[in-house]
Amino acid sequence: MIKRYIRAHPIAKLAIFVISLAAMYAMFYWFYGNHLSASMLVGSVALHELGHLVAYRYYGYTGGVVFLPPIGAVMIPSDQDAMKKMPEWRKAVTAFAGPGVNIALAVVGLVMATDADLRNLGLMMAALNGVLAAFNLLPFRLLDGGHIASALFESADEPGDRRILQVVTTSMWMCFAAIVLFGSFSVMPALFIWRLYKAAEEDDPEGWRKPGVMSRREIHQFTGIYAAAGASTLFIAALFQYWNSYR
Repeated sequence: MIKRYIRAHPIAKLAIFVISLAAMYAMFYWFYGNHLSASMLVGSVALHELGHLVAYRYYGYTGGVVFLPPIGAVMIPSDQDAMKKMPEWRKAVTAFAGPGVNIALAVVGLVMATDADLRNLGLMMAALNGVLAAFNLLPFRLLDGGHIASALFESADEPGDRRILQVVTTSMWMCFAAIVLFGSFSVMPALFIWRLYKAAEEDDPEGWRKPGVMSRREIHQFTGIYAAAGASTLFIAALFQYWNSYR
C-alpha cells in the first residue's frame, strides 16, 4: 500500500490527502458534534505531520502526508531506503519536529489563556497539544519518541547509554513529583522510564561505531531537549482536564 502511494502521481497524492483529511474531519465532527473541536484536533494533527515533512524536506528529501481516521496521520517518505540511511541527528530532528510543533502550539495556547476573552480557547489548545506531544514523545517504536530514543542510543556507547538513561529518568521522576505536588496523578512518567530502558536494551552495543551517528556534543544536546520536552508535556497532559471540556 505504501509503495503504491510512493509511486502515485502528485495529483493522486493530493487527492488522497484531501479525501483523507475530509474523512478525518467528518469523523471527529460526528464524534464531538461541533466544528471547533473537530477543527482544532484535525488541525493540530495536520500541523504535527507538517512539522515532520518540513524537517524532512529541509534535509533534501520528499514525502507526503496521509490521514488515517480515526488514528491520526502519517508522513510517508518518497524514498524509504534513503530515510533509513539518514544520519542519526537528522532522524532525531525529523522525529522531534512533529511534537515540537505541538509544544509550540501549547505555548501559544497558554499565552492566549492569559486573555480573559480567549482563556477557554487557549486552555483547549494547550491541553490538546500537550497531550499530543506527550503521547508522541513516549519511547515506543512506532512513535516519534521511539525514533528519537533509537537515534540517541544508537549513537552512544555503553557509558553514553547510561548517561542518557540517567538524565531522562531523572527528569521523569521530577515530572512525577511535580504532578503529585500539584494534586494530580499520572503513570505516564513511569511508563516513559520503563519503555526507555527497553529501548536501551534493544540498542546495538556496537552501533556507535557506524557512520552517521551523533557526536557526543549532539547526544548531550538532544538528550537534554528530549528530557525537557518529555517532562514538560507529560506535566501538561496530567494537569489539564480533558481538552474538549474547555470549549
